Amino acid sequence: MALRRLLLKILKIITGAGLWLFLGAIAIYALTGAYYSNFISDGDVMYATTVAIANHGTVVLQPNPGQPQIVAGRGGRYYSKYGLGQSLAAVPFFNLGRDNAFTYGLDYNALDVIPFFFVRFLPILATAATVWLVYLWGKLLYASVKIGIALAVLYGLGTSAWPYSRFFFSEPLFTLCILGAAFVFVLAGRTQNQWGRRGWLVGGGALLGYALLVRVSGVALLPAFVVYLWLIQKPAIEVRRPLLQFFGKSKIWGRNVNQKSKQAAVALPNNPLWQSPLKNFLLDGLAVTLGALPILLLLLWYNYVRFGSIFNNGYDGEGFTTPPWEGFYGLLFSPGKSVFLYSPILIGVIWAARGFWKRFQPEAILCGLVIATTIVYYSAWWAWWGGSSWGPRFLVPCLPFAVLALGVLLQRSRKWVGIIWLVLFPLSIFVQMLGVAPDFNVYTNAVTHGNPALDHLYIFDLDKSPLLAHLKMLRHGDLYTIRSLTPGQVGLNVDTAQYFSPTIIVLAVISAVLICYNYLVSRTQSISSKQPDLIYEPATLR
Repeated sequence: MALRRLLLKILKIITGAGLWLFLGAIAIYALTGAYYSNFISDGDVMYATTVAIANHGTVVLQPNPGQPQIVAGRGGRYYSKYGLGQSLAAVPFFNLGRDNAFTYGLDYNALDVIPFFFVRFLPILATAATVWLVYLWGKLLYASVKIGIALAVLYGLGTSAWPYSRFFFSEPLFTLCILGAAFVFVLAGRTQNQWGRRGWLVGGGALLGYALLVRVSGVALLPAFVVYLWLIQKPAIEVRRPLLQFFGKSKIWGRNVNQKSKQAAVALPNNPLWQSPLKNFLLDGLAVTLGALPILLLLLWYNYVRFGSIFNNGYDGEGFTTPPWEGFYGLLFSPGKSVFLYSPILIGVIWAARGFWKRFQPEAILCGLVIATTIVYYSAWWAWWGGSSWGPRFLVPCLPFAVLALGVLLQRSRKWVGIIWLVLFPLSIFVQMLGVAPDFNVYTNAVTHGNPALDHLYIFDLDKSPLLAHLKMLRHGDLYTIRSLTPGQVGLNVDTAQYFSPTIIVLAVISAVLICYNYLVSRTQSISSKQPDLIYEPATLR
């Protein structure tokens, strides 16, 4: 009987929607990967660090006047100014490519191109794993496999996450770490067993720590996690009261206070988990710190090795010199960088935010703080537009947090189901194809000639928007659009190249069939807009 249950559980995992969303995303991203072009300069420098670690066991780089991201450091040596996390995560991919170079590549250049080809799969896998996480979190929040699948598809194909899976930016890995940490915190909040709860938080701390190793600016998001950690310490009624007083409401987790709620308020504090919220908050914080500490020590060591100070992160001379209103307008409303233009599906979030707040307030606060902090932080950053990139690069980590709110519309409004699937989603896919099919570096370099001071030419001028430029490139069949993988593109040998694309296409088809199967056989809970919102129980594992 035990063996039978185990086999059934394995079968359920194999045929479950989450795994096939992950594999399907890998297939789509791999088919549209930018294998034919070099990394942009940021990626080149992080890749150089990967090569140095894998081949020489060092983080020292050779100076390159054409790459100002390589900066002088301790002892007259040169180092990348970027975090270690992206380069370190790419080492296994590089080693795999190097060890199998002559199996998959052409003899004359295999050691150069095959490790480079394998490293391309880090952002692909990171973005696909984020799609899986969106499914799991959506399924948990809305108690619906269908909603989870829908949110994962909206995120994976309807936002800028897709174009960014193609290049060696740090955004895909950073997004995965931040979203993973947030999801683990949510699981901890729903776990009654203290040891299990603290175990989740140790894992969440490790993910937060690695996010900082990837990008040190992630430290600005830590207060959002601290606030959420405090919100899940107390029963819903105690947590909500000061918030509701501030906003002038008189509901408890979306439901008017009644006798049953008052009885629950009396009963919950008798649970040992809630007897001392401050004590539990400190112990939970200690668990998070224990998880993050080894990685934070690695970050401090990396700073010391490079610049002789644990607090020097390599960004000397860069700071918050942009008027905040300029960056705010640019990130949200400019024709060249507006997040709503590059991910039109997010327009629905404006109408979903209120319902998301009413039903899932701790999660709404966490997601809202992550989004708001990121926007405020980068609005004042000197290069708020993210340099030569597709759309608002620095807002990519916000995308999954925003998409989660759309589940409210999908679950409560047939009108919005139609708007999302018939209008916003097709439009979003079209926009993503504009970022996927042509290489965005071609147009931006043609406009700016590699000079960041000229980026404003396409940011604030509608006629020079990259969206319009890429549309023209597609209409004229430009040479820089993606094509089927060929040996000449990346240096694969004939045997490997001829089977790569067909294999990926088969995987994509199988994934689509099984995702549709899970969507059709699952039951979903439809909630009328006239129905009162459900009471949320943060300490209950469902």
